[in-house]
Amino acid sequence: MHSIVFEHSLTGPHDCRHCAAVLRPLAGDCCVFCSFGDVPCPPIQEAKANGTVAGCCG
Repeated sequence: MHSIVFEHSLTGPHDCRHCAAVLRPLAGDCCVFCSFGDVPCPPIQEAKANGTVAGCCG
């Protein structure tokens, strides 16, 4: 049985102070945690552990 990780560290681009760009998911990812987190979001983790297709957290 796999445990779901609920604490994430986001890495990658941050909000731009100059243009106020907001962190958005990369193409094909459901959320910023899946794109830039050290682990995917909990629904994706659970689906991978169970071998099922997941919806996202958003």
